[in-house]
Formats: sequence, structure tokens, C-alpha cells
Amino acid sequence: ITPHLSPSAALSFAQERLWFLHKFGGREGGLGSTYNVAAAVRLRGALDGEAVRRAVAEIIRRHSILRSVFIEEHSGVVQRVERDGAALRCVDLSAVPSSERESATGEFIAREAAHVFKLEGQVLVRFSLVRLAQTTHCFVCVLHHLVTDGWSMGVLFREFAALYQAFAQARPSPLADL
Repeated sequence: ITPHLSPSAALSFAQERLWFLHKFGGREGGLGSTYNVAAAVRLRGALDGEAVRRAVAEIIRRHSILRSVFIEEHSGVVQRVERDGAALRCVDLSAVPSSERESATGEFIAREAAHVFKLEGQVLVRFSLVRLAQTTHCFVCVLHHLVTDGWSMGVLFREFAALYQAFAQARPSPLADL
């Protein structure tokens, strides 16, 4: 049994550039969280947690780059698509006093955005669902620029909205195959 679905593939020129900057940037190597792309959206109303989990899993299944890992080999850096991607992390801030909840949420998002990805050998995405109250949640995505760009983040959120709506109503995915 192999741990991945596809053979290794070369990086695009843009990915090679980012890898180079990471490897040779700064005193200790790497550029920290400089190339993290973070976004969050507030969700209001009754939330179906299982529909959120399924929507995230479907997005990861649809987009192999979200399951890709980067590996340095003797011939250079390659990317490999894994079977599984990142799991949805659930965080409950509802016990935080309401007067402090907004700042706690902002601090959580800032920590997530600043968390440095280890670029070699692990997927470069993190998804979190933060519970703020019974009917208030925050969906947080942090991806490394090796696997996304600003335009793609819009696609991710549009797909999340469409998938969540369908799964919450016990319907199949409305998205066409890629």
C-alpha cells in the first residue's frame, strides 16, 4: 500500500520560487509565516457541524493541491498528492466571557495565520471551525502560498458555501467534477 495517490510531480516555476525563498530566506532559513494566506468568515444561525466537516472534506478531495506534500529529493523538490488532507479542527470559545470573545477570536485567527508551516512532508492547509456561541461560529482557513493564491481563496469559500448548503439539506454536492 502506497501512502499517496500519484507519483511525484515537478513544481511550477512559481512554486520553485517560493521554495527557494523559503530555503534561503532569513538568518535561520525560511520566511516564517510571510507566505501564509489566511481568511475567516463569520457564520450566523444554527450550524450543522457535520455538514461543515463534509464540505471541508469534499473541498480537499476535489482539489489535490490541498492534499499535496513537498519533498526534497536528489533531483530537486517534487510534490506528491496524499490520500488524505487536513482534518477540520474544532475550537470552542463559547466559555470565554462575551466581553472578551471578539478579542479571543482575533487572537486565535492571528495565531493561526502566524503559525509557520513546515514546508517539507506535510500538507500546507489548516481549517478550523471556532464556536463563539450557540448560533455564532467562525470558519478559518490558513493555506501556504505554495498551494493557493488570492483568487483561489475566493473559489474555496464559494465552494464551501455551496457544499455546506447542500449537505445541511441532505442533498448531494451541487458542484460539477473538475
